[in-house]
Amino acid sequence: MDLHTAGERWGKYVDEEQVELFAEDAWHTDFAPDNILIHGGRSRSIGCAWPTRGAAWIGPFMRTLRIMEAGSEAGHAVSWVQRVQSWREAHPKALGAFAAAVTRLWREIAAEDSAPGGWRQPGTPLS
Repeated sequence: MDLHTAGERWGKYVDEEQVELFAEDAWHTDFAPDNILIHGGRSRSIGCAWPTRGAAWIGPFMRTLRIMEAGSEAGHAVSWVQRVQSWREAHPKALGAFAAAVTRLWREIAAEDSAPGGWRQPGTPLS
């Protein structure tokens, strides 16, 4: 399976010198509900729509976004992700650059996906 690097997937959303902050481990980065099976108190990845090579903290970062999307407060999601060693060891500059890249990516997707039944309804603000 060919894997995109994190730089290929999110590089156009950050300054060129920030791409190197996204390193080279393999991660499943699409933690959508249809891609995760929860059974017996454990979660298992069952789909892999966005496999990506990148920094070890990218997977936990993406999962934290899904935790908040599912209705948890940001503080709860952050307390969960702080248990992950790669997150705790990540450089704040890398986390900030990646947060900016993810925000820009989803704004771009939202701008392109305003079809009826799409995840963003027409007239919904992007801010």
